[in-house]
Amino acid sequence: MLGRLRTLLGGKQPDQIEALLQAAKSGDAEAQARLGAALETGEGVLRNPVDAVAWYRRAAEQGHAEAQYSLARIHLRGCEEPDHDLSPETVALLYPNGLSIDRDPAEARRWALAAAEQGAAAAQSLLGGLLAGGQGGDTDYAEARRWYEAAAKSGDPEAQLGLGILASGDYVGKPDHAAAAAWFEKAAALGNALACFYLGSLYHQGLGVEADDHRAAELAGRAAEAGVPGAQRMIGWFALTGRAMPQDLFKAESWLRKAALQGDAEAMVMLGSLHSRGEGVRPNLVEAAGWYRAAAELGHVGAQKVIAQMYLTGAGVPKDARSAAHWYKKAAEQGDVGALYNVGMLDSLGAAGPRDPDSALARYREAADKGHAEAQFQLCVAYALGDDVERDYVQSAYWARLAAEQGHKGAGVNYGRYLMQGDGVEKDHQTALLWLTDAAEAGMAQAMTAIGELHAGLWGGEPHPELAMLWLTRAVEAGDSRAAEILAGLSVETPK
Repeated sequence: MLGRLRTLLGGKQPDQIEALLQAAKSGDAEAQARLGAALETGEGVLRNPVDAVAWYRRAAEQGHAEAQYSLARIHLRGCEEPDHDLSPETVALLYPNGLSIDRDPAEARRWALAAAEQGAAAAQSLLGGLLAGGQGGDTDYAEARRWYEAAAKSGDPEAQLGLGILASGDYVGKPDHAAAAAWFEKAAALGNALACFYLGSLYHQGLGVEADDHRAAELAGRAAEAGVPGAQRMIGWFALTGRAMPQDLFKAESWLRKAALQGDAEAMVMLGSLHSRGEGVRPNLVEAAGWYRAAAELGHVGAQKVIAQMYLTGAGVPKDARSAAHWYKKAAEQGDVGALYNVGMLDSLGAAGPRDPDSALARYREAADKGHAEAQFQLCVAYALGDDVERDYVQSAYWARLAAEQGHKGAGVNYGRYLMQGDGVEKDHQTALLWLTDAAEAGMAQAMTAIGELHAGLWGGEPHPELAMLWLTRAVEAGDSRAAEILAGLSVETPK
């Protein structure tokens, strides 16, 4: 071991190395921890995280709190193989135990607890994060808060940040934004960039503090300069909108790009919107599509729907209904009802492959059951016409009513007609007139025609010729040819 360690050190300070190694081998926990630290950081030696963990573990098993914390930290994040240009033979000689450490959150939690119980503030903070995030074991917000509070008493900014996050949500009771702001303020004062961002967000929204966009921008600016992507997006938004600072679209694009390149999906969507609209920058649908696609690949539902639409229309990308269907399906899998309806439409039309009416109806029904008015209307039409399903006026009227109740005027016309004619529902002219009038006032010519028919007594009831003429004339003026035919028939029968 000594010869290998000397080789790693490049021959520097051999007497000190030998003394440190001998002390570590003899069981000195402090020497073991120092040796582990040197091997982890590569200070004076080539980095070797595997050997570092081995020495840390020896010290940790003797109760060395700093070594225990170091083990927790390494096991939480893992260690990739360090860069080197050594031959395989040299690697095998110098690193017989390997070069990388896999993540092991359970081990991280075990060693963090050991160090935390000895009062190590950094370990207490780390343990709070593990408990709050459910890493390495069950989630326990109350216990997380207890450890965060212990570390916060020692002034640990990470613990103060954690307490702010717990207070801002419903993790340990009702959200307390004022308490969250106080903790974020403490952590921000100690230079914690995330705390600056979260505190800025509270000032922007006026949660727990008086709304102040200038204060929000100042805090977000500090976090953005430190590389926090959410803060970079916020500064981009301020520059884009001219809130709290002069509008500067180039500055906005620059900050949004920085956030997007760090994987911030919302920033990607904002860039896509900026480049597709061309506000202050030259419109570039190709670049817009690239950002929307990047956000879509990260699971952003809105971006998935936008890029799907772009593929349908060929805006910024080659026109490709199959790709459109792919992204609509991705959004639908995340519970977006509108995307689910669009998948049904593509299946119904056969736009992205062979026409699949059964799949289309299944998608429509699923979306309709979740309250999508247009899907409900499509089911209404399908059952009325008997398209790809057995004609069923009861089902058609049922879906027409549900869609109409959500304000779908076309469905209101259909449901009004069913009530007028007694198809699928019991005849009810008074209620029919209410639905039809609502649609007619929205400009639906077919509703005007139906009201004219109703007043003409074509479906029973007492006729009102003047009202019939009035509504049919309005329908003709709105472009309904059927109203003209009915009106012509009524004119022939009207006494002169």
